[in-house]
Amino acid sequence: MKQTAKVSQLWLYKRVILTGDHITDSTSSQDEYNQPQVNISLDSAGGNIMSNFTKDNIGKPMATLFVEYKDSGKKDANGRAVSGETGRGD
Repeated sequence: MKQTAKVSQLWLYKRVILTGDHITDSTSSQDEYNQPQVNISLDSAGGNIMSNFTKDNIGKPMATLFVEYKDSGKKDANGRAVSGETGRGD
């Protein structure tokens, strides 16, 4: 993450720390300030990865990006993957 002159703008480095393969459960709730939050449970390997990553980055800001993507196998005219397609049953 790289902070710019504006505190509200952050750049995320394209580095994957964990994938969904390590998430065993997730729930939504509210934090102590009544703000929405996502709670995730990790498997043992994911817990170790996250523990080591946070240990090595104490004092540095960290962001989480949740992406839900399922490859339909369909491609557009340029050969790019098509996602988010919605169909109707009529």
